[in-house]
Amino acid sequence: MKKAIVVLSAAMLAVAGCSAGGGTGTTNPGTYDPNGILRYATELTGSGVSGHLDPGKSTSVCDFSVMAPIYGTLINRDPANGKAVAGLAEKWTAVDDRTLELTLRANLKFTNGAAFDAAAVVAGLTHNATTKGGQTSASLGPLLDKATAVDARTVRIALKQPVAGSLPLILSGREGMIIAPGTEDTADKQPVGAGPFRLDNMTAGQQITIKKNPDYWNAANIKLGGVQWINTQGGPPTINALLGGDADLAQITPDQVDALKRDPGIKVTSVPGGGYYKLNWNLAQAPFSNVQFRQALNHAINRDQIAQAVFGGQGEVAWGPYPSTFFGYNADKAKKYPYDPQQAKDLLQQAGFGSGVKITAFIPPVTSFQRFGEILQQQFKAVGVDLALVPSTNIVQDYFTDKKQNATVITWPPRPDPADTLLVQFTPGTFNNTGNYNDPQLTDLVKQIRATTDDAQKAALYKQAYGIVVDSALDLPAVFPPLMSAAGAKVGGTVRQFENCQGIDLASVQINKA
Repeated sequence: MKKAIVVLSAAMLAVAGCSAGGGTGTTNPGTYDPNGILRYATELTGSGVSGHLDPGKSTSVCDFSVMAPIYGTLINRDPANGKAVAGLAEKWTAVDDRTLELTLRANLKFTNGAAFDAAAVVAGLTHNATTKGGQTSASLGPLLDKATAVDARTVRIALKQPVAGSLPLILSGREGMIIAPGTEDTADKQPVGAGPFRLDNMTAGQQITIKKNPDYWNAANIKLGGVQWINTQGGPPTINALLGGDADLAQITPDQVDALKRDPGIKVTSVPGGGYYKLNWNLAQAPFSNVQFRQALNHAINRDQIAQAVFGGQGEVAWGPYPSTFFGYNADKAKKYPYDPQQAKDLLQQAGFGSGVKITAFIPPVTSFQRFGEILQQQFKAVGVDLALVPSTNIVQDYFTDKKQNATVITWPPRPDPADTLLVQFTPGTFNNTGNYNDPQLTDLVKQIRATTDDAQKAALYKQAYGIVVDSALDLPAVFPPLMSAAGAKVGGTVRQFENCQGIDLASVQINKA
C-alpha cells in the first residue's frame, strides 16, 4: 500500500488535523553528530516489549523494535509500502512453491567476529523454527522442512508447505533474525547479531542501550552513534519525557498531541496504521464460545463514537481484521454489525442471556485503552452486559500465557506477512489463539493464501477468510488508529515507522549537532 506523509509541529497538527499519512516523514536534515545517542521512550514491560532478546524465545511482536537493530533481518521490509527489499540477503529466488534460495551479502560478520555465512543462517533458521515457548516456532516451525548451505553465501530453504511466495516477508520479521552460532544459551540476555547495532548494556524493564556496529555491511549510512530505549508507560510519562528533554523520540497516540503543543520544536509524524483496537476473547470459554453472544457484542458498540472519543476522529472504523486499503479487504462484510442495541439484546435473548451476563477483561494502564474500555463498559451495559476491567501491566503473561481472564482489551499489531493476522489469531496451535479455536475452512484458506504467489488469487482468498472472521465474530474490532511519533528538535533525518509497537527504521534517523 503506497502512502503519503504528514509531518507537522504539534501546534500545526492541532489546527490542521491528522490527515491520512504514510510510512515516512522528513525532519530537520541538519548536520549530524556521529556519536549521537537517540533516547527512545517506550514501554519495556507489560503489553509492550516482552524482555526476550532471542528471536526464538520472543513472545511479543513489539520485540522487533529492539531486536531488529541488533540482528538485522535476512530480508528487510520497506515501511513505506510493505514490500520485501534486500537485507542481509542481497537477493532471493523462489525455485518452486516449496523452495526458496537466498544469496547472502559478501563478507558479513557477527559482532563477535564470527562469519555470517550460510552455515550460520541454517543454524539460526533451525533455532527459530524449533525453540519452544516463543512465537517464531509457531510461524516458521510448521513451514521449515530443511535449510541447507549450498555454498558459503547460498542458503536453500525447503518447505513443508507450498509457501515460498510468502516466505520473503516472513523472513523480514523475527523469523529472519539470526543469532551467532554458539550463543543459543545466552542470546536471550546477551544477543550477538549482524545488524547495524550491538547491545551495549541493559537493565531489565528499565533501559536497553545499543551502540553502532562499525562492521555492519552498510555502516557508512548509519548516522546514529547508538540508541537508548527508556522505559516509560504510555500517556503522561511519555509526554513528560519528551517535554522535559529526557527523551528524543516516542510513538504517541492522537490524544497526546495537544499536550505537546507547549514545545513547538517537537515534530509529530502521522501515518495510517494496519493495527486495530479490539476486545480479544478466548473462543473456547463461555460466554465467548457462543457465536450469538459474540455477534451481540459487535452490534452493541458504536465504532464511530469510539473513534471520536479515543482517537479524535482519526483512523478508520474496523469491521474486520484488515483496513479498507488492504488488497484483500471484503467490502461486502463492512458494517455487518452496525450499532444496533436492540439487535444486540435480541441476540443475547436468543443465546440464553436475556437476564444479563457478567464478563471480565484485562486492560493495559494506558489512556487510550482506558478510554476504549470505559466506552465498552457503557455500551455493553446498555444491552445488559456488565464488563469488569482488570488492570494488567503484562498482558502477554496474564492473558496469553497464564490465561487468568477470558478476554482482554488490546491492540493487534500486524505482522510483516499479512497472512499472519489470520494464522496467529484464528488457527489452532498458535500462541495468540488462547482457546485453540479451529475452523477447518478458515485454516485451509490461510494455507492457500500462503501457498500462492498470484496476487489476484491471494486477494480472493483473503476476502473469503475476512468474511469468515466477521461472520463468526471471532473478535470485536473497533478502530484502526493512526500511527504517530513525536521527535524532539535535535532529531534529524527521516522517521520511517513500522506498524504499531514495532518501532522505526533507526537507519534513517540522526541526532543533529547543536
